[in-house]
Amino acid sequence: MRTAVGGNIGELKVEDSPYQSVSDLQYDAGFRLEWTLFDGFERRNKVSLAESLRKEAGEELEHQKDKAVREVWKAYNDTKVALAKQQAAAALLTASEKAWDATFESYRHGLATFPDVRESQRDLARARKLGQAARAEVWTRAAAFAFSTGDLARP
Repeated sequence: MRTAVGGNIGELKVEDSPYQSVSDLQYDAGFRLEWTLFDGFERRNKVSLAESLRKEAGEELEHQKDKAVREVWKAYNDTKVALAKQQAAAALLTASEKAWDATFESYRHGLATFPDVRESQRDLARARKLGQAARAEVWTRAAAFAFSTGDLARP
């Protein structure tokens, strides 16, 4: 709604005539009504867009859930593989220690040569190194598994 009040006040003189005074009040009132008859499907399109964004967010959530599950399973399997490697490295170390002892004992009795002893000693050192690497991998993989399940985040 709109209203206005105004006035026309003054004096007017036309050629040689006397001044004439003007004093008129003016009134104005108006009423405006807007009603959208057709919005070009704007509301329907906004609802459709909001629904699409909601579905997109839901699919992103499902994707992130699947990704987290894959990470946990991968960390679990990596830990199992590292434990198997550690067991194999322990068995290799035991065998290398026995081979070293037997080769050294043979050398002491004159049945093996010094290059045989040196090779056996080198194999034993490799087995120890492999055992240490396998143990380190187990700890690393176990930490990754704990991290992927959220155990490391707990106080």
